[in-house]
Amino acid sequence: MPGRRFHRPRDHAVRRRELRGRRPGSSLLGQAEAQAYTRCRINAYLGQISTTTGSGHLQRLQADVSIAQQRVQGREEQLDSEAIDDKLTHSLRYVSGKMTSHARFLRLEHGDGLVRLNPKKLTVVTDTPDGITELLRIGSGSGKTHVCYHLAAHLAVHQYFTANSRPVPRLLMLDRPTQPYGPSDTAKARGRREDLALVEDRATVTGLFKLMQQVATEPAPGFQIIVSDHADLPHRWYQDSIRYDWRGGENLIPTTWLDINPTP
Repeated sequence: MPGRRFHRPRDHAVRRRELRGRRPGSSLLGQAEAQAYTRCRINAYLGQISTTTGSGHLQRLQADVSIAQQRVQGREEQLDSEAIDDKLTHSLRYVSGKMTSHARFLRLEHGDGLVRLNPKKLTVVTDTPDGITELLRIGSGSGKTHVCYHLAAHLAVHQYFTANSRPVPRLLMLDRPTQPYGPSDTAKARGRREDLALVEDRATVTGLFKLMQQVATEPAPGFQIIVSDHADLPHRWYQDSIRYDWRGGENLIPTTWLDINPTP
């Protein structure tokens, strides 16, 4: 309108900066004022939500904030190096306990010591009177000893996976674990039962399958062990575990698949 002048309202932020510049210690006062101003704005916004949309909406927002904070805390704990080391130590101790128990059950050489995995060298080690001994130096390089220790490690690791509900298939498949105990060519040629019994070391072979049977039937959700082997033990628990017997013309691969002109 003629004769009247309108002034544009000054920005609040500009006014606060001008006021801070006129007082001593303006930096600290300005920071405190900014924090107080921000809190007031947040309180005003929350108050507006409470009055316009009801307290239920505000409670839902507060619940969402709480859930988000818990997720952030969980991610921070997962990335904490100390927490990671603690979890690794706990896991290795669990596996070591199982491995040591299996080694003693099988009466392995140096099995009386602490048997464990070395995560840096990715191998099996055990305590001996001479110190820590790696798998390659146990049993003078015997294949029989190595098979038993490998089996103990596999079973222990899968027991840990199952006990802690880790996302790993509940399946362990082994192909001829008793091969080092098989009869030599000389024993096969002789065909004498005492030679076969001596070479196969039936007591150890029986222990291997008995250990697998115990682990597979312990209170664990659906853990399965599949073994393909030539061993044929007379024990009832062993015979009850056989699903397929590829002997007497029965083969894993049907002979008809090998025919040059297979029948339709």
